[in-house]
Amino acid sequence: MESQGQPTRAGFLAPDYRGLFQHQWTPWAAGILIGLLNVMMFAYGKPWGVAEGVQNWGNWVLLAFGLKMGEQIPPWLFTTSYTNLGIVLGALIGALLSGQFALRLTTGRDLVRSGIGGVLLGIGAVLGMGCTIGGFLSAFSALSLAGPLFMIGLFVGTYMGLRLLVWDLAREKPATPKPAPAAPPGGNGWKKRQPYIGLGLLIMVLILLSYDGTEFTYRGITGLRGVLVLLAIALGVVNQRARFCVVRAFREPFMTGDGSMTKGVALALLVGLAGFAIIKGSDLNELRDLSEAVRPSVVLGSLLGGLIFGTGMVLTGGCASGSLWRLGEGQLKFLLVLLMFSVSNALFAFTLRITGWRSSWGEEAYFLPDSLTWPGALAVLTAIAIAWALFAAWNEKTEKMVIV
Repeated sequence: MESQGQPTRAGFLAPDYRGLFQHQWTPWAAGILIGLLNVMMFAYGKPWGVAEGVQNWGNWVLLAFGLKMGEQIPPWLFTTSYTNLGIVLGALIGALLSGQFALRLTTGRDLVRSGIGGVLLGIGAVLGMGCTIGGFLSAFSALSLAGPLFMIGLFVGTYMGLRLLVWDLAREKPATPKPAPAAPPGGNGWKKRQPYIGLGLLIMVLILLSYDGTEFTYRGITGLRGVLVLLAIALGVVNQRARFCVVRAFREPFMTGDGSMTKGVALALLVGLAGFAIIKGSDLNELRDLSEAVRPSVVLGSLLGGLIFGTGMVLTGGCASGSLWRLGEGQLKFLLVLLMFSVSNALFAFTLRITGWRSSWGEEAYFLPDSLTWPGALAVLTAIAIAWALFAAWNEKTEKMVIV
């Protein structure tokens, strides 16, 4: 007979499991993990990005309607496309393991806002040549001037989007209370079975990836698709478990004063900055071009792209990566967001390309160490990330910037 207080053999891991999958991870922990995973993706193949893969989906959607936007690479062979799918899959696994997966609907008015926001995400990502991941998080880490410029645009766009959202919500009629839906057969049985389904799905995915010998080539670097997908799945799990969201990092200081997500994203920037600098500035650079992830969207493209993208992500409630992991946990409105994002992105990119307007929005790729030296560039970008985190901490105490 076991003494009181001793765990049973079957449940000796229960406290650790609850800590991982029944409690939300902190933004600080998520920031470190996401920064490290981004560095690993950069070291192995290419830095984390989302918008290019979403545009690939848009090209295929338009092709179904007879509109060919250019070279049509199958989504399962397009690197950023299958890493995007990996994030969705990772979020699904994380949600199942935590018993949080559920199909969720929203109001018609919110769908309209989300559709408009998705269009803005697509346009902004074209101008900035990336989203909050490729145009901001990875570009900032890669010591590209486009990163901090896109960040400035995101600040302005978030403020504008929040004003629009508050204005629209004030005009929205209160929803009529609806009776609670009937409990599914078996009560909470579905929720209790989710961790087992999630574990089975994870094991199946790991087995399939271990047999995936498909190679990719990116700027002369060859690697296995399965490794990148595995890293993307890990990103999806971390994003879902921490509810890691760049939208919240920019929105919450203005909306509620909460700066926890801002500090987490700032930490991801610092970890990524250190890792990218080591890879670019060391002997490993024989395998990596210094221009890697240095976005050619300076100056107007990054600023205007960040502004439009920031407005859109507030209206939708999710950016590119946020839309992916939220879809993975069952939030169905993000199917519409991603559809509008992908189609508008593909159409706008095609329009700029055939009209030659691309050059008017900025085509210069500016690598900061070229002007500031390596120590100077690292010092400036580190100061920006720390100042952002300090601003969030100050605003938490004073709520000086809260507008809602």
